[in-house]
Amino acid sequence: QALSGSYTINVNAEDGVAHKSYTLHFSVALSDNAWLSNLLVNGESIPNFDAEVLAYTYPLPYGQTQVLEITGVPAVENQIIEVVNATSINEVSTITVTAPDGYNTNTYKVTWVNEKSTNAQLNMIYLDGKELEEFEPGDSDYSVLLPYGTTQLPEVSWTQGDADQTVQAERTDKTVVISVTAQDGTPNEYI
Repeated sequence: QALSGSYTINVNAEDGVAHKSYTLHFSVALSDNAWLSNLLVNGESIPNFDAEVLAYTYPLPYGQTQVLEITGVPAVENQIIEVVNATSINEVSTITVTAPDGYNTNTYKVTWVNEKSTNAQLNMIYLDGKELEEFEPGDSDYSVLLPYGTTQLPEVSWTQGDADQTVQAERTDKTVVISVTAQDGTPNEYI
């Protein structure tokens, strides 16, 4: 609530003729606070929010391309808050806060990024182009009985669980070891 008003002081000289009035006008300065009290992502407080920290990185689940709704919560009445939301992952949303005084501003920035994939499983293993019938992505040890008279191991190939995996195969005389590393470094082996 605004506090305003005036106070007048009247001064009369001893001669009764000279007269002077002084008027004091009072008003309260508008706040210069351009900080937020909170920053919300889909209605939830951004982790580790601190009003004086202006840059944040917000992780989205692996593969998500759509950013979330961001909202600035004013610290004082009459702040002007403008949100320019990013339209996709790896872009920046900006939240500009103008203090009630109209001069002081702060701009918060939120960069949207995907979390790294933890998937270290293959979708399928193939022997000479045919699916390994008993294959289950969570099982890692397989014994394959080759027909009598086989002189070489079959060609082993696979379908990755996601495009961000690193897959390597190492052959010995009797085994093939397929090493899968997820984007976040999680390892897995199929023998």
